[in-house]
Amino acid sequence: MLAVVAFCIFTYTTSQIDIIQLLAKIRIPSTIIFVIMAAIRYYPLMLERLRIVMLAQRSKGWEINARNPAKLVKSLLPLTMPMFSEAISIADRFALAAQCRGYGVGKIGFLRKFHFTISDYIFCALLIALLVLLTLMWLWYGFGAL
Repeated sequence: MLAVVAFCIFTYTTSQIDIIQLLAKIRIPSTIIFVIMAAIRYYPLMLERLRIVMLAQRSKGWEINARNPAKLVKSLLPLTMPMFSEAISIADRFALAAQCRGYGVGKIGFLRKFHFTISDYIFCALLIALLVLLTLMWLWYGFGAL
C-alpha cells in the first residue's frame, strides 16, 4: 500500500517530461516509455469513464449484489460493452495523436538536460541512511511490525 501511495505522489508531483527523461536516462526503450506514459495518462481517464458508465447503468436499475463469483461476473456484463467501446475510442484517438506528433520517426529530443545537483545527492544519501536505519530498527527492535 505504501508503494502505491509513493508512486501516486511521485507521478502527481513530477512532470511527465521529467519522468520520460528519467526513464530515457536509465536506457529504457522509447516504445516501453511510450506505453508506461500512456498507462499513467489514461488510467484516471478510464476510471472516470467507468464511474460514468456505472452511474448510467444504475439509473437503468443495474445493481451488484451477488456473492457468487459466477453471478458477479454475469452482473458486470452490462459494463463491458460500453467500457470496451470507450477503450477502443480512446486508443484510436491516442494513436492518431501520436502519429500526428511524429512518434517513432526518430530519436527523442529534450529541451533541457536532466542532471543531479549537490542537493539531490544529499537528499538521496539521507533517504538511503533513513531506509537503513529504519530497516535496522525493524530487524533489531521489531518496530513497524504488525
